Amino acid sequence: MRILLVLIIVLIQSFNLYADAGLAFRYKVELQYDNIKKTGYIYHYTYSDGYKKEKESFCDYFIRDFNNKPYLYKEIHSLNLSENFELDFFLPENRSEFNLKKITNIRLLEEKEFTVGEKIILIENKNVYDLIGQETFNRDGIYYSWMENCSFFIIAFNKEKNIVKTKTTLDSLIKKHFNNELQIFDEKFYKSFNKVKKQLLNESILVFQYCDAL
Repeated sequence: MRILLVLIIVLIQSFNLYADAGLAFRYKVELQYDNIKKTGYIYHYTYSDGYKKEKESFCDYFIRDFNNKPYLYKEIHSLNLSENFELDFFLPENRSEFNLKKITNIRLLEEKEFTVGEKIILIENKNVYDLIGQETFNRDGIYYSWMENCSFFIIAFNKEKNIVKTKTTLDSLIKKHFNNELQIFDEKFYKSFNKVKKQLLNESILVFQYCDAL
């Protein structure tokens, strides 16, 4: 009887884990405040059922339900990595903050639902940014079981570059800085990783870490 009770509890917890992921949306909107109008993209994560136009205006819903980082992205470039997996990238100058309390109106222009996880990624090299969505690419990745929900992606827009060599370099860096006892990277990893990442951008190779919901 006790074993059966434990199994039931485990099953309930498993269902809750999936339920806790919530929903994620990318909205293209027109924001209005202080007689200023701005158009761009906002990323919204919620535990609600999302916007239902038959229930309320988008402005009322957004002001009530939005509790994420208040960023508006003027421009993004999307990279399609598989049939159902797409990530967005932005340049630093294309992101601005907004004050939710000062919004007088917000108009929904486009809505796209995506799998809960990181969706928008910073890129500081405009040359590579401009290649995203315009050029074909080779891709590879690095994943270990201890990474749980995270992995590293390698995107080579220059097909003449040896992506296997890049993967070997990153793999060595990961193994060097991973603490097996604590199951985390040491404090020097991201400094070294960012240095390598910056160097690779000059070769039209984009490297980034992606984590989805647990």
